[in-house]
Order: sequence, then C-alpha cells, then structure tokens
Amino acid sequence: MTKKSNLSSGGIGTGYRGSTGTKKASGKLVNARKEGYASGVHKSTILNTLLGELDANYFKQENIENLELLTQEQKDAYEQNYKTDCSIECWALICYILASQRWRTVSGCTTDAGVDACNDPGEGTCLQPRSKENGADDYKYGHAVVWLKYFRNQLEKPVEIIEKYNQLTGDNPFDIMKEDAENKTEKPQVVQMMAQPGVVPTADKVNVIPDYKKVTKKEIQDEMIPRGKDVTTYVKNGNYRLMDIAWGSEKPLNLLIAGHKGTGKTQLVRTFAYDNSIPCVTLDCSNETGEEQLKGGLINLGTYQLGVIPRAFEVANKYGECILHLDEMSCLLKTEQKLLNSLLDWRTEISIPETGKVYRLLPNAKLMVIGTMNPLTARNDYEVEKLNPDLKSRFLQVTIPYPKEHELEKIVKANIDKAFIKIISVKTEQAMEEDDDSVEFSIFSMLIKTAIESQQKDVGYAFSPRDLVNALRFMKVTFQYNLDNKMKEAEALDDSLKEMCKQLIAKADPDEQRALADIVNGNFGHIIGEIEVENE
Repeated sequence: MTKKSNLSSGGIGTGYRGSTGTKKASGKLVNARKEGYASGVHKSTILNTLLGELDANYFKQENIENLELLTQEQKDAYEQNYKTDCSIECWALICYILASQRWRTVSGCTTDAGVDACNDPGEGTCLQPRSKENGADDYKYGHAVVWLKYFRNQLEKPVEIIEKYNQLTGDNPFDIMKEDAENKTEKPQVVQMMAQPGVVPTADKVNVIPDYKKVTKKEIQDEMIPRGKDVTTYVKNGNYRLMDIAWGSEKPLNLLIAGHKGTGKTQLVRTFAYDNSIPCVTLDCSNETGEEQLKGGLINLGTYQLGVIPRAFEVANKYGECILHLDEMSCLLKTEQKLLNSLLDWRTEISIPETGKVYRLLPNAKLMVIGTMNPLTARNDYEVEKLNPDLKSRFLQVTIPYPKEHELEKIVKANIDKAFIKIISVKTEQAMEEDDDSVEFSIFSMLIKTAIESQQKDVGYAFSPRDLVNALRFMKVTFQYNLDNKMKEAEALDDSLKEMCKQLIAKADPDEQRALADIVNGNFGHIIGEIEVENE
C-alpha cells in the first residue's frame, strides 16, 4: 500500500470485538454478545491462516489477472472507490477475505446471531463505502473500509523498517507485516529480529498454523471433503469395493494404489471420500517434497506451519475421521519415505520438537493413509525412487490395470456428452478408393480399439481413459467450430477426427511416435488418410 486512505473518518471500527460491552464494528454500535461482529477473532489470525494456506505472493498483480482473483464487480468497485486508497494487490486480498464463507462473521457480513448483513459478501453493497446517502449506521456497507483501516493502522507503520530488513535478508516483507500485526509489544517485531540475530524461539512461544482448536467441523467439511466433476463421473468398480472394505475394518487399512496414468487412481480416492463425507488431506509428491511438506517447518521466526502428517492427525481427531492421500508417493526420496513409518504402524504419531508436541491419533478417531503411484515399468522410467521395503510392508497393495474394453467404453461414455457420443457411434459407410469397396465403421468403437492395441503393444505410450476423454473433448469442440464456420457435417466430422488423431500421436515421445502412428493410421487411415510423423 503506497497511499494514505481518505476513508479514515466516520467512526469505523476494525471489526475486532472484546468479550463484553458494546463496540463499534463495521460502523454500527452493536451489543458484542448479541449482534456483534468479529466473533473474537483478530484479523492478524486471518492473515496468519492465509499465509499458511497460500503463497506469500498469491495476491500479486499477475496472479490477479491470470487466476482471475477479482470479479468484474470487484474491479469496478476498486476503480470507483478505492483506487487512491490501496494497491490492487491489497484490494484482491480484501475481496478474497470478504467472499470467504469462513470469515463472514469476522468481516461483519453475518452477525453472531446469524443475521445476514450482506446479501452477497464480497460483492454488491458489501464493497461500497458508507456515505451520507446510506448513513453511518447502515452495516450493509463499509466492510472493505474496515479492512483498509486495519491495514493502514497495523501494517503501514513499520514500512521503512520492512524495506530495510528486506534489503538485508531478502525475506518476503508480507511475512514481516504479518508478524507485526500479531506482535503484542510496542517494539516492532522486525526490530527485535534484527537486534537478536540467530535467536531460535522456544517451543512454548511457537505459533502453530493451522490451529485446529479454532477450526470448526463445518469448516473442515466445507474445505476438505472432495467434490467436483471427477467425483460425479467416476465409474465404480471392484477397486471401490476394496477401499470400502479397508475403511470399514476396526482400524482402517492403509492402501498403496499402483496404476498407469489416467486410470482413475485419484478419482477413486476423491469419490470414496465424497460418498462417505470423509475429509481428505492431499499432498502431490515430487522429488522435491521434503520434511517441510510432510512434517512441517518454521516459515518465519515464531511461526510453525504443520505438514500434511500432523494436519491429518488434527483433522481426524477434530472431525472423527480423515483420509491422508499422498499422490505419486513413489517420487519421495528415501529419507522422506522414512518419515512415514511412525504414521503407518502401531504408533500412529509424529514428534515435532520445534513445537514441543507429539501429534498422534486419538483412540476414537479414524485415519486411512492412501498412497497412489504409477507402476515402475519401462513406460514410467521417470520415477525417482523405488519404495523402501519397510514402507511397502505397511500398506495393503492394490494394482489398477488398464481397463478392459467394456470398462473403457463405460468410463469414456460417462465423461463425454451423450449427444456427441451418439454422433460418433452411428455406423457410417465410407467408400474405399482402391477397389471401390465400402466399409462400415464407428469412430467411437475404433477409438476404443486403438486404445486397447496401444496398451497391448510396446509402443512407448499407451492410451489411458483420460487420454481418450481429452481427445474426444477436443474433437467435439473442433467439430462444433467447423459447423459454426459453415462446413458440411461429414467434412466437419472428418476434419475434427483428423485433428484428434494428430493429438493422440503427439502424446508419445518424438522417437516413439512412429509406432503409435502405425496403430492410429491402421484404424483411421482409410477414413482420413495417413497422418505423417513430423519428427521423422
């Protein structure tokens, strides 16, 4: 924030409420127990939570555009009312908080009594400043102004110190601002840090995030139970039944699920969690995944961010049950694999000396650990590590093969528009140029046949269900584009089929595309002509 606000007058409180009495909150004098805002949650706690969940640079300008962090209404409100008072980055942060279901009461959008002060938090009147027209006591207005005042009062004071500290250390100044907002002493936290280099905080002074003592079951449910298109389109099979059996045992059995890319490993986990309303803590593993992601680590002086293992314990203990999903688990290095042992055996705990605490599963809580990975074959030679034998011994192992022909048809049809499936499934007669014979074919059935052949032959790249779904989605939009541009339906279909086949061949590495092209051309070459491999 580079400019001072001209919205500082008008009796606007910061939204923080004490335990008794009356306070000004969002511009209205209300009883703290009955109608008040803030619910006793300080705004620095919200910033603390955000920094634990998002990258410190999440709200920078390029993300605002690329990730579309602001709606058009929010952009308009900024241009009309706040452009001279704060940066666009600050505005994006404010709108994110106002629109979040978690902090509606904190921001004044909903009273403690459950009364909606905003019809649409983060939009509409919620973003408008109070004026003579709407009156200082109209609490539907002014929530953004409350946050602007908070940032100005708490974060702009030490800006010169922050800039100097940043030049010396390279630390992100946003982290330092957050520390100052939490600091309860008169002396700025940044000064303390610079005056006492190398000081390590004691365990009893470490602030741990997320703090699950302050998280409700409803918040866990809203944020951690999977939902989305992959849940609604998953085709259940014997693997789903096996997961149901493993979860239903007295102590859930931990599963290691191996399967080729695109065969539905992640969809299986998410669908099961959704069907049974189980929160799911997920980590996408890579060869760079370290102790910080698994166990946790200090993100700045005095603040420890929990990794996925203690978070899974905390969620399971709070909610009653949890799934910890380690995707691409075989990418973990040997040392990181060892960190999982105490999680998976009879101990079900992990010790974190920095916080002075051992995180463990309570007797009445359920936790299932699921690792998913691609099989270590010649087709997946990019895998980083084989799993330690002691780690593998702690799992019930499941293998998901490529689906059989009838299963593949069912999966693809569940994920593609039925009307388009009908178009490409109708038997079509094509004249052969060489001997003037004719042949009947179905694009859909021939595509399934192509996928099965790629899986049976050593072509370097086998078509998975995901490949077919993505290919058909591309073919559909290309077909519609051709029709919109006045191409005849038969020509539009042939052209979109040819483009789809090119995309399928391009999936293989350049030196392996020839083998894949032979399979594709063998099934579709008599219809659209043979597709040449560009890299030959």
